Amino acid sequence: MHCGFVFVALLAAYIFYYSRRNTSTVVPLCATSSILADYCHARLSQLEKACERFSNIIDTLPGCQLYKGTLPCGAEIAVVSTSVAYAGGWSTTVEAHFKNKLKKPST
Repeated sequence: MHCGFVFVALLAAYIFYYSRRNTSTVVPLCATSSILADYCHARLSQLEKACERFSNIIDTLPGCQLYKGTLPCGAEIAVVSTSVAYAGGWSTTVEAHFKNKLKKPST
């Protein structure tokens, strides 16, 4: 009887340990974070690595694509690839879609 209980307890501990080990922690990134300063001027290669070669497409908006990425520290980021050549070319509609997607980056 005790042997069965010990086996079940060890099996539960094993499953709990390995299920927790395979998950990743998402770290929220606030705008004042010093980590953000390092990535405000990130190189294309860094963004490409964070977004898994730009394969994590969140959405396609008029004139741009929105990608989801994860920094080495675990923080999630959103990267926009746009054909807009100047700030005035960014329409209010695209801005609204972008902000809406940033509120829910995992969708």
